[in-house]
Amino acid sequence: MVTTLTTTAPTQPIERSTVRARPAGFVTDVLAVAGRALRAVPGQGPGTGVANLFMLAGDTDLIKFDRMVKRFLERVLDRRVNARDAQALLSEVATRRGTTAGDVDYAIWEYESGS
Repeated sequence: MVTTLTTTAPTQPIERSTVRARPAGFVTDVLAVAGRALRAVPGQGPGTGVANLFMLAGDTDLIKFDRMVKRFLERVLDRRVNARDAQALLSEVATRRGTTAGDVDYAIWEYESGS
């Protein structure tokens, strides 16, 4: 599956984010606690809302599992994909391409939206 994604992912260059390095462990711990608290709010799960908040806060390892990413992955893989699978797949693609999952997410979003 990952090989298929790597070879069919958008071919335009993926720009790296310019997020500053975080102190080891501190922000990760804060995000973990905040994530648990946010997921306890009715209507918030592990999907788009919490991930998008963390992405906006500078976490480049997360993806926003929205309709663009879902449509792309399901078309390429020819099967249904959930948020957890999408995160794992795009993280692996990012590792193999030497970039971040957030940048792969953004490239897919641009590709799907025709930008």
